Amino acid sequence: MASHRFPVLSDDEWIGLLSDVLEMQQLLFKCVSQEDCYEIVLQSLLCCGKCEGITLAGKMMECNNKQRREKLYIGPQSFKLPYAKSVQLVLAASREYFNSSANASDPCMALARMCLNLIEDVPARIEEELDLISAISLLQEFNVNALPLQVRLCENRLALVQEVLQKKDKNYKKSAKIMKLAYLLRAGSTDKHEREGKVLTLIGERAFQCKDYKECLSACKQLMAGVHKEGWMICYALGECNEFDDIPSRSDLLSFSLVYCSDDLMETILKSRTELQLQVLQGRVKYLMGDDVIHLPSSMSENFLSDEMETDINGMNPLWHTGEKTFQILQNTTRTTKTVFKSVKTAQFWKDAVNWIQPLALTWEEKAANVVEDNNKNLSKQGICAFYDGLVENAHLSALEANYQRFARPDLSQSQEITLCITRAALLEDSLKFETAASSLEASVLLDLAKACLSEDIVLSLCILLCLKKPEDAEMLFKKLPSVPLALQFASLYYALRIYRCMGLTPFAGDNTLETDPAAIIRKVLDMKNSKTASEVNKKSWDLLEKYNKLLYDFIQAEILHSIGGGVDATRFTKDDVYKKDTILGISMTLDDNVFHTAVSLAHHYSIPLWDLYMTHLEYLFSEISVSASVITERIQKLKLKEKLLEQMKSFEFRLRNCVYPNIDGRDHDKLHLYFSLLEDCGDYEDDMKLKSSLHKKLLNKLRGAMKGIDYKMVMSPESSSMYLASIINESNVHVFAKVASSIPKEVGVFYEPGNMYCLWVQKYFFEGKSQNTKIPVTKTDWIHRYESCTDMLQKLGPSDVLQWVDRIIFSPESLENMSIDCRSDIVKRILKFYRMKSSRHKGDFDLSSQWSDTAVILNQYHQHLQRLDDETLVQLRESYDPKIKDYCKAFDLTKSSTEKLKDLLVRIVLEGPDLQLLKTFLSCCPSDISWEPADAYIKAINVILLQLKQPQNILYSCFKTITPVHNLEAILEDISKEKEELMIEDLAVEILNEFCQDADILVSTRLSILQLLEKTHCLSPEYGDLLLLYRTQAVVTSLWPNLEVSKEEVKDEFQRKILFDTLLSMCRTVNHFIALAKLLNHWPAFSKHEDWACTDEPWAKLLCGLIALSNKDALNAAVSILEKASVFPSFNEKCSQEVFKKIQENGCLLYTMKYALKTDYKTLHDAALNILKDNPKITCDDYDDELLDLILKHNLISRITSSGLYKPVIEFLLHCQDDSNIQG
Repeated sequence: MASHRFPVLSDDEWIGLLSDVLEMQQLLFKCVSQEDCYEIVLQSLLCCGKCEGITLAGKMMECNNKQRREKLYIGPQSFKLPYAKSVQLVLAASREYFNSSANASDPCMALARMCLNLIEDVPARIEEELDLISAISLLQEFNVNALPLQVRLCENRLALVQEVLQKKDKNYKKSAKIMKLAYLLRAGSTDKHEREGKVLTLIGERAFQCKDYKECLSACKQLMAGVHKEGWMICYALGECNEFDDIPSRSDLLSFSLVYCSDDLMETILKSRTELQLQVLQGRVKYLMGDDVIHLPSSMSENFLSDEMETDINGMNPLWHTGEKTFQILQNTTRTTKTVFKSVKTAQFWKDAVNWIQPLALTWEEKAANVVEDNNKNLSKQGICAFYDGLVENAHLSALEANYQRFARPDLSQSQEITLCITRAALLEDSLKFETAASSLEASVLLDLAKACLSEDIVLSLCILLCLKKPEDAEMLFKKLPSVPLALQFASLYYALRIYRCMGLTPFAGDNTLETDPAAIIRKVLDMKNSKTASEVNKKSWDLLEKYNKLLYDFIQAEILHSIGGGVDATRFTKDDVYKKDTILGISMTLDDNVFHTAVSLAHHYSIPLWDLYMTHLEYLFSEISVSASVITERIQKLKLKEKLLEQMKSFEFRLRNCVYPNIDGRDHDKLHLYFSLLEDCGDYEDDMKLKSSLHKKLLNKLRGAMKGIDYKMVMSPESSSMYLASIINESNVHVFAKVASSIPKEVGVFYEPGNMYCLWVQKYFFEGKSQNTKIPVTKTDWIHRYESCTDMLQKLGPSDVLQWVDRIIFSPESLENMSIDCRSDIVKRILKFYRMKSSRHKGDFDLSSQWSDTAVILNQYHQHLQRLDDETLVQLRESYDPKIKDYCKAFDLTKSSTEKLKDLLVRIVLEGPDLQLLKTFLSCCPSDISWEPADAYIKAINVILLQLKQPQNILYSCFKTITPVHNLEAILEDISKEKEELMIEDLAVEILNEFCQDADILVSTRLSILQLLEKTHCLSPEYGDLLLLYRTQAVVTSLWPNLEVSKEEVKDEFQRKILFDTLLSMCRTVNHFIALAKLLNHWPAFSKHEDWACTDEPWAKLLCGLIALSNKDALNAAVSILEKASVFPSFNEKCSQEVFKKIQENGCLLYTMKYALKTDYKTLHDAALNILKDNPKITCDDYDDELLDLILKHNLISRITSSGLYKPVIEFLLHCQDDSNIQG
């Protein structure tokens, strides 16, 4: 009951309660021991749910097994609960708090941690409970929502780790955090090694599921390095994955899995390893054959094969799908294959193998010979054997055979190396016993061989391809060939011969042309497509023949187009159907009839809709400035374009509106008239402005009659019509515009009224007169006369037009500059009188009379506003020499006493100032209905700044162009603080800013700047200090570790910050990383010194030692700079400085060693530095700088360095400083 009493018992009351219990025990309950009494009271204290109670309980317990605390005298007894009992009570209380918590941020969780922290030496049971609490935070960070009690009761905590991995696809990349979570949960096993193996296996399996083979390999490497037998299955899975192309790693993985796999998988794994070895052999052969596609590992040397014969293969090339190409060449080029492989160890095998490989090696011998190289790789010429030289014009002589100009013997060493590959491949093939793979391997080998021969001997390459069992297999080769006529005709000829042979026909007897003309053979076969025997042929072969024949035709057509100056890319024309269509449509954009008819012919051949071509031609005619409307009409009639295009009326109308109209000049009235005529033929439908084409034609005729150079498109565009009409309207045409006003769109679906046109003219007339030569009025009398000259025109204005006109002539910058307030007021008064009289004439028309009455009310408000401008305060403000105040006065004038505009002006004054007195002055001049106090303007200004920070892309006020919103806010907060007695809104402003900082949608950097500003102006609430600390930490971490996310839990207390610090320190790789970490330590509260800390455990010392370990000048220089920040912290004492000094001394750089020592105030370090100086008699310019010399003078050490090499530089530096001071003096 005492633990739950309210109000809470004080420490003295608890001690009194203990004394009472002890007294009762002595008098009544002697069977209960004194220790039991203490235990009962301490249990109540620990479970009271108050920090003070837990702290008091800690004072009455033995919290360390080795060192007893000083005993506290409590009442009549002096006693502390024994250590073992203390641990039991702490654990029980902690578990009770833990089990009752809802999540990691539950207050009970902090109380549980506080209970556990009472035990100072942290035994295993306490550590396990602390780790479990930390695990809850990590689980929450990974979005795993489980009650702490569920976690405690979970028997298979490895399932929680697995749930974390499944929660997000990329969680497996956070292996360090996952491993830490498993440790904290004691998941999988109490044995650390076994637990690591199980967790790494789960990480690897998840990465493999996500097909992130790089991360999976990383996990597998750790499994192999740690000899975790649990991970053999994931290693086996990744090793067997064909999508993973790192062959060396796959081999290592299979080797590891082979050690721990089950007996039934040993044969399968061995077979897979053998397959990888075959890939390496194939890669080596392709490398020797000069295949550019193959990229062998850099570690593969010339002696690779000899090493491969003796040891397991570690470096493999991902070529298994064609793994035995070279071996299959041997199978398909000799009838004695079986004999050869049965006699691998005989001399006959070597003789046959070398004889076969010898022609392949000639490629390199030719390169070795000093002959002009022409490899014909782009197939620009037909490759033939040298024997037929002269029979084919402009041919390329094969380099595979002697060319009769120079002959070089082959370099047999390469052939022998290939032979070794063949031998190895044969042995491996025997071990694998591929009985069903021969056909696929044979096809791949033949394709490689045909590719190698194609550029050298096209007939030989064709013969090789004809040996393929499946004709369509050749498609893999043809797709890789360049799109040139020779390659396309070669593919067509191949499929033609294939089809002819499949049809079972006799050779082309009696037709000599067919023996030499490939084109004739192709035509002959294509003509047979509809015959009875053609149906027996594979349909795919016919499709491929037609495909390549069509590509050949496309290429020829593209060359023709290119030759007539079309700038056509022939290769792209054959492959890209979109480009082909665009090219043909582009050709139609011409006035040349021959070229146009060529485009029509091409469109017909390639099945391009002729409608598209005709429409493209018409679009070209309208868009070309040099083509007149008469020429367009002539071509429409000549080519009968209208009749053809009207076949698709809806599409024609759409293209006219969206493609033709935007390209017509608004001043080309003839083209516009023709355009509207064509639209009228499409059905005379209304456009977006609700106008029909026939009406457009009438309007166009009327407007061009009134003004020849008028831009009809500008007039009919709602976005620009108002400004354009105002620029062209005059006394002679205003009546024409008034007549057609109801057909000119003002907005979408809204049209002008006649009065609008007269309003535009009378606005222009009032300031400019009837012509440019009209004299501008100067005096008030002149302006009154100018107004009176407008009265006839004013009769034609409507109520809204009147207000618009008054706004233009009375409340515009031009009127403020040219007319006095008295003049403007008089004119408004006259206008008000004029329209009151007009309103009385329309009493019979209630609606119209009501509109004029409303207009009169507004005009009266305008008049009152102008009278208000004569207020003495405003007069004094207008006479001010301050341009800003003058600008405010003009803005006040233009508000017309509008409440919203006045509020905007007041907010602007605050944003650009702030100046409370000026604000109050303007506020006093405002009408009473504004109902604003100065504080309202300040609060509104703050909200405007916050909105600007949320939407930086929109400039809300012009002041934000020159001053950042944060600087504006700082000035406002300072003024609020300065005038707080009068404004009394400081708390409200802080509350608004604090709420803004809690908005997760705002950038962290923005919220951080606001919190820093609150801290700077001493307005930061204590509860937001942690938030500021979090944002500062996030800003530093994300700048250099963008992939690392920092949560609130990781910075909320010293223990979590220490964990975060250690994590970041382990990730530091550069000088910038360490500088950023030093910035973090500077932002964070100082770490408390622990008794069991060594010098190198102190955070600043650990950071400096890690930085110095980089061993470069930038790192040493940064370490010296960081020392100044570290020295401020009490934990970084003399021993820590000495430990860092030893590290920097080990680098052997005298300059930084001396500077580090002298930047401290410890004489022991000064002495150590001077001793080092004595041991270095030779001093160079690199061993000192001005800063070091200044430090020596600062510490009065000149007398101790007289015998060293630094004495002279110090004296020179001292004299130089004196000279500078004399000059300045």
